Amino acid sequence: MLCGIRSLTLVDERNVTEDDLDSNFLLENDSAGKNRARASSQKARALNPMVKLEVLEASVGSLSTDFVSNFTLVVLCDQKYSDVVTWNEKCRQLNIGSVEKKEGAVCDGDSGGTSSAPEAIDVDAENVLEKKKYQYPSIEEAFSVDWSKKQLVRKSRRVIPCSYFPLKAMLRAQKEEKLCADEDKNIKILTELWTEEAMSENGRPLRNIFIYSALDSTGTMCMFPPP
Repeated sequence: MLCGIRSLTLVDERNVTEDDLDSNFLLENDSAGKNRARASSQKARALNPMVKLEVLEASVGSLSTDFVSNFTLVVLCDQKYSDVVTWNEKCRQLNIGSVEKKEGAVCDGDSGGTSSAPEAIDVDAENVLEKKKYQYPSIEEAFSVDWSKKQLVRKSRRVIPCSYFPLKAMLRAQKEEKLCADEDKNIKILTELWTEEAMSENGRPLRNIFIYSALDSTGTMCMFPPP
């Protein structure tokens, strides 16, 4: 809204919960029980009255490809992994930018699957730069890498962040519908999946302590006591 976009459409079929009131600054205190998109629209519109704002009380799964083709960017927040994969692929086919975000976990961007470097010619005509198209992997491909392959084991120690295993565990738990309303049971399930994901990487050294800092939103895997 603040960057001056032409239009914005909020799509959500769920109602506001107490947790939403603590995390969404667009909601009023009396918004509990109301549709989240509808309840957020008033403050969102106040951010920039020049932007055309529309609200659609519907689920992501009910949207048609023709409807989505009218947009230049699709942002999915806290949706099922299966829906994220589906719409990421559809956006790539339509050459529409997409961003997928999980609360406190992941943010991934995809500019329609490809990106082109602008064509330019050196003023002295000594060097000619040709336009090149880059092919980006889909979100499903990005989270399905087999890091146990020999050519990737050594590289994985440099490129895999410490939050990789917990993130894969959460995505897997959601995909396999293992989570429930029992928080303690969910923690146990995620811990088991986290362990399986870590062990599946074979030669990668395991660390036994995960430290999360809310001050700078970073997590660090440590080995205590040190070897």
